[in-house]
Amino acid sequence: MSLPKPAEIWTKDFRPANAPVQSLPEDRPIRLVQWNIERGYELHKIIEELKQLDADAIALQEIDIGCERSGRVDTGVAIAEALQLNYVFLCEFEELHSELRDARSQGGGVHGNGILSKFNLTDCRAIEHRSLASNIAAAAEQLFSVALLTRRNPNPLLPASPVDRPACCSSLLPLSASFVSVADRLPRVSSGSCAIPPPLSDLCWANGGP
Repeated sequence: MSLPKPAEIWTKDFRPANAPVQSLPEDRPIRLVQWNIERGYELHKIIEELKQLDADAIALQEIDIGCERSGRVDTGVAIAEALQLNYVFLCEFEELHSELRDARSQGGGVHGNGILSKFNLTDCRAIEHRSLASNIAAAAEQLFSVALLTRRNPNPLLPASPVDRPACCSSLLPLSASFVSVADRLPRVSSGSCAIPPPLSDLCWANGGP
């Protein structure tokens, strides 16, 4: 199995060849789903749930390709093919095979994030994050990373995370405009998983609610 390199983008369109090209719905809001699929464990259940949700666009995190722990399956492709959706995958990093890992966490492939859509996917790019010290708020002008931040300390299980995240996500929203050339005409959606400790009441969203 060939594998993408970190920051490499793969695209694949699993929509039926004879299906009409769908446009943005005008009679209802766009239906969006974001899901951290945790490497694709219980893959068949994930697929069935996503079929029921019937989203227009799906953002997935923790997609495995070729990892022993997930049966060496391309979990993102398996989902996109089953749902017959357009698909783009961004490789985040290699998952090294290690004798220190048990079977449930064993690597050997790559790991990343993806977007599935009923619509055409255009201008798919990887934006390299600059290396920051510890204060993400003070250096916010250098980084547009996530739409969800927390006022609590980051999860201690993620020592590589920025130490200080006091900023409200609303302070980062103006930065997103530099990545969206048609920001005045199209909505902007930031999606991702944020590993943080409870309580959820400490989450701070751009729209002011949990």
